[in-house]
Formats: sequence, C-alpha cells, structure tokens
Amino acid sequence: MGRLVLASIAATCGLLLACDKNESSGLVAPARDAAPAGAAGGLLMARTQGIVLRDMASGTEYLVKAHPSAQTFYTFPRWSPDGTRIAYGISIQYTGNPNQDWGGDVAVSNSDGSAETIVFKRPQAGVDIYGLAWAPDGAALYLGVLTTTIKDGRFLGQTASVERLDLASGARTTVVGEGLYPTVSPDGTRLAYVVVGTADRNDGLWTAMADGSDRQLLVPLTDAIVSVMHPRFSPDGSRIAFAAVVFASQPSPPPTPKQGVRWPWQPDPAAAHGLPMDVWTVATGGGMPQRLTNLVEDEPAPAWSPDGSELAIMATGGLYRVPASGGQARKIGLGAFGGQADWR
Repeated sequence: MGRLVLASIAATCGLLLACDKNESSGLVAPARDAAPAGAAGGLLMARTQGIVLRDMASGTEYLVKAHPSAQTFYTFPRWSPDGTRIAYGISIQYTGNPNQDWGGDVAVSNSDGSAETIVFKRPQAGVDIYGLAWAPDGAALYLGVLTTTIKDGRFLGQTASVERLDLASGARTTVVGEGLYPTVSPDGTRLAYVVVGTADRNDGLWTAMADGSDRQLLVPLTDAIVSVMHPRFSPDGSRIAFAAVVFASQPSPPPTPKQGVRWPWQPDPAAAHGLPMDVWTVATGGGMPQRLTNLVEDEPAPAWSPDGSELAIMATGGLYRVPASGGQARKIGLGAFGGQADWR
C-alpha cells in the first residue's frame, strides 16, 4: 500500500501522545459524564479521551467509552441503522517492539457502550481497521482491513481490502481488494471506498456494487487531487462527501502544527497526514467534485446530518458544522488527532 497509509500509521501512533490544544479554547468542556442509557442519536466521535456522544442541539457531550490504556484507542465509531448499537475499532498502537501484538479489532456494543462484544479479532499482528460501515439491515459490517508487515524494525509492505463481516456467523468475505475507508449507500446497493498506493491510474475514490462488482473510478488521483480519505454517502444516496488534498485550487500552506510523534522506526510520513485538506462532495453517478469547505485542516472526517442538510466535520484543529450546500463552516467543539464522527 501507499503513502497515505504510511502516513496514517504515524498518525495513529501519535494519537494519544498528541496534546489536544483545543481543550483550553473555551468552546466546550471535554466530555466527562457517562452517556445516557437508551440514547439513539447524536454525533458519535473518536476523541482524545475515547468515544464521545454529542447532543447536537445543546452541545452537551458525554463519554461513551474511555480509552482502556495508553496504547489502546477507539476508531471509526458508527451507529447501527436502528440506533440501538454502535460499532467501533479498537486499535493498539505499534511501539517498535518486534514481539508486540499490535493492530485493530472491531467491537459492537449497546449505544451507551455497555455489553461490548468483539466481532472481529485480528488474526495476526499488524492487521488494523481503516474504516467501518454498517449494512442497512444491521446484519453485517463492512471493514477496511490493512495488513502491515514490519520485521526487525523495517517496514516490508502493506495489503488492503474491503471485507464484509456477517455478525451472526462471523464469516468474512473479501468484497474489494486494495480498498479502505468503506461507506455504504442508504439502500445498501453500492459501496464507496478509497484505493491508494497502487502506483498506477487506479488510485482514488471508487464505487462498486455491494458484492464488489461494477467497479467505477469516481474521483481519480491526479497532480491536483493527490489524496482522498473518509468518503461518506449522503442520507439520500445522491452524493458522497470526502476529504481531499487539492493543490491546484490554492497554494500549499505549511502543515498544521499539531503533528504526531514519528518514531525512528517509522517510514517518513507523506501524502495526506499533515497536508492541508478540505471536504468535497461528488455526485454518486459521477461528475465534477465540488468543494464544500475552506478549512485547510488536517484529516477532516465528514459526517452527514440525518436529514442531509448539513455536515459535521471532525478534524485535528476542531469540530465544525457546515451547510451541505456549502458556505462558512462554524467551529463548534474540540478537534482530535485522527478523529472520526457519525451523526444519527
């Protein structure tokens, strides 16, 4: 796999080490109270302290699950279609220990974080999760699975795939090779995902049928659009929001100041992490992408509102709210290094 994924390894390993400098901004106090039992909506976020639920009307935030250890953190929290459960990754960062069992698992719990069940256990060290999506019937999850091979402190290579995990049987089926960050259309007929690092014209944002057939390159990577991340279907399925590094539309400013720690054994970060990104949308059937924000942020992850009228965007520098038609993004809360969100 390619440069974006190498950068993401450096990002995730620095997640808990990076100080959230927004905590003194006065926007909102960090979540401390437990999530209310039976909550079936709001903005789920992966934050510095764990999985957080935000009431989007009041701005009140609740701590759903605190990180269990200094090396373990939660990723890609996602509401189930009926709002009674959440799914999320549990990632253990690589410390450089050659005997370490690092990587990611996937869990499902009640919406308040109780009754956690591990539904995907990594088969070996170096297998991690890069994206989660529920099937609309709640019977399966789509996983972005990245396998990294490091031996004697040396990076040897990566492979990626989008897999379908049947929750009843635990059976996994590879749907798309070379894909990460899967998202599923509301009717369940199509997937969107990111391919990167193939060193050919196949890199970019793709769509396919839910079984992996009818693959179409929707937004190719070019000299202008050099990286894409975090695609998400709109609630009506007509558009896909995604984060992108775009060089043609503006000069490239220096990287944002909140960078993760790069250990001596890690490859040089490149491509997406630390470079200025914004959120764009594109019609599901194809066409010219449209720029939605001018945040120039680090890894902004979009989440559509339930009615599709606006998006919440979690980025390193803050949590934002922006109309789906575009316009001024309003900063409403704390950001997170490597954070993601889901709005129901």
